[in-house]
Amino acid sequence: MPFAEDNVYSKAAKLSRDGDLKAAIKLLEDCVKTNADDHQAWDLLVTIQKLEKSNVEFDIEDIDRKLDFDTASLSESKIEDLRRKKLDIEEQLQAMNARIAESGNRTNKALAINITRVKRNAIIQFLLIAAIGLLLATSSLIQLKASFSSYGWLPVEGRVEKSQMVNFHDEKNRTTYHFRYSYMVDGKKFESDRYSFAYASGDRSSGVAKQKKGDAVTVYYDPDDPASAVIDITKSSLWLYVSFAAGLLFIYVGYTISGLQDIVNEKRKQDH
Repeated sequence: MPFAEDNVYSKAAKLSRDGDLKAAIKLLEDCVKTNADDHQAWDLLVTIQKLEKSNVEFDIEDIDRKLDFDTASLSESKIEDLRRKKLDIEEQLQAMNARIAESGNRTNKALAINITRVKRNAIIQFLLIAAIGLLLATSSLIQLKASFSSYGWLPVEGRVEKSQMVNFHDEKNRTTYHFRYSYMVDGKKFESDRYSFAYASGDRSSGVAKQKKGDAVTVYYDPDDPASAVIDITKSSLWLYVSFAAGLLFIYVGYTISGLQDIVNEKRKQDH
């Protein structure tokens, strides 16, 4: 909650403790006029309104005691005044009951809106985090599947067209690897930059380290899709398995920290 709202709550509570219930009620009424969905302000308002009602009920009880036990010492005009005062207070009490009922309804409505907002935010947070995990896991799974299936790919002679490492002398000291080779399948030329399935990027750094431009290489290509090719079919890095597990972990973490797990558990309790 913002500091300004917290300040309203503490001020209203202090006014209530000091016995200035009307000022506390007025403060909270102004607060909910500004933010009708503030269920905490509505809830505190109901509590203080009930305290005010208790005081009024005590006043009625006090008048009843006087009418029941002190009539002998009271004049007719005083008795009449007490009866009129009791009627006035009873009218106030009816109005208070109506306001308390209205405030209670508004509390429930504001609470429902707040719960809906919390659920929506939890779902959005989960989807954002889960999307990262799903992307990571799916990408790794695709690479692993391709790595396993490449053992049935066909060999063909190819030639390295480019093999270069470029260093950028900037704040990040980046290094970029340019690696590309060509090969022929059924008289058609294809090119690829994937050296192995060790990384999603194609492991171009290994290609640059082991091959230079013009080298002859054995290329393994997918007979069902000749444009898919790789040089090293034996290399499947542990990183792919770690990346896949990390993707699943992202989804689970998103499920827990977003609050969606608590919402689901609460729904299960309600169903049972």
